[in-house]
Amino acid sequence: MTRSAKQVNNEAKRAPVTLSGSLETNLKSYATVAAAAGVGILAMAQASQAKVVYTPADVTIVPNQVVGVDLNHDGIGDFFFFLSYVQACTVSVNPVRPSNRIIGTRIYASVLRSGVSVGPGGKFQQGHGLMAGTGTVYPFNYANKGPWKDKEGFLGLKFMIDGQAHYGWARVKVTVATSGFPRLAATLTGYAFETQPNTPILTGATGASDESASETQASPELTDSQFVPATLDLLASGSLGLGQWHKQ
Repeated sequence: MTRSAKQVNNEAKRAPVTLSGSLETNLKSYATVAAAAGVGILAMAQASQAKVVYTPADVTIVPNQVVGVDLNHDGIGDFFFFLSYVQACTVSVNPVRPSNRIIGTRIYASVLRSGVSVGPGGKFQQGHGLMAGTGTVYPFNYANKGPWKDKEGFLGLKFMIDGQAHYGWARVKVTVATSGFPRLAATLTGYAFETQPNTPILTGATGASDESASETQASPELTDSQFVPATLDLLASGSLGLGQWHKQ
């Protein structure tokens, strides 16, 4: 039986097409490159969501007064500095909430240089971080001790936003005067945090291409209910109080 031209055309449409070896290889290579490009675009999209928010500051840490730092400007202090001029002179950085952390060793807050990564896996410690001290109150001897003595550097900070970890830094300068009555001076000169949770930030990074906080906000109001279980009485008692706080 003779097939019609229409039947021949329909069979031709259903017949599988065999590609040449070179064409098939080229198509597979294209698919691989396209898939890789898609992954790259996704990664770039995720990275673009991260942003560093930097706040310039020039705040003197006043003796025997709390100087709070609100890293993300939500009206709630995240850390506070305390410079004690009672008995021994000590300056410390302290978390407002127990979940907040400071990079440090034992009771001391570490001095970080510029460009250090602060993020997951960092050596964060719970509780206050002593920065420097001068004078002696038995049995604690802080006579011209502490990693921040006559140093300007960065603190590595970890704090929580809506139950997720965020990382930041604060730049501080500490000087120790030993002539006459031993005394300390400390100044907060800026701070920043990473908006993307669980994402590292480099100390000193200001997100130059991003918007920085337009207003300096380095000392938010801190209520008694915001403090971790350490009282201002302990802090005001100088190095002895800090030692007791550390034991608690």
